[in-house]
Amino acid sequence: LFFELRFEWLAAAKANSGVKYRLLGFDRLGGLSREPLGFEYQVADDEGDPGARIDPKQRSGALYGLTAVGRSLSKPIGEWNQSRILVGPDRVEHWLNGQLTASYATDLPFASSIVLQHHTTEIRFRNLSIRRTSTSSAAR
Repeated sequence: LFFELRFEWLAAAKANSGVKYRLLGFDRLGGLSREPLGFEYQVADDEGDPGARIDPKQRSGALYGLTAVGRSLSKPIGEWNQSRILVGPDRVEHWLNGQLTASYATDLPFASSIVLQHHTTEIRFRNLSIRRTSTSSAAR
């Protein structure tokens, strides 16, 4: 229900991916696969992904499509990034390489699966760790 998720990721050129949490359900795509619908921590090649280049709401660390990241905080292609998602009873925070990239209020807590998203570009994840928290400040 309330957690801190830490992970490292490395993006290939033009990569577009993410980590989804607080899933609301699934949508069928072409009748073959199921796309998880929910909140997404965006992971991308901010310099090469077409969406991230033109829309700050699609840069790494953003709450995809909803919160803008002022300037890219991701490391160059080939270097590992450190990310953190804090989900508390009334606030959610996204962190990238030690910097707060998104923060938003929430009053609808519910538990769900966490999904590592993959489109057609290469993305690597490592050192994933999750721990339960009781408040958003517990993991700082």
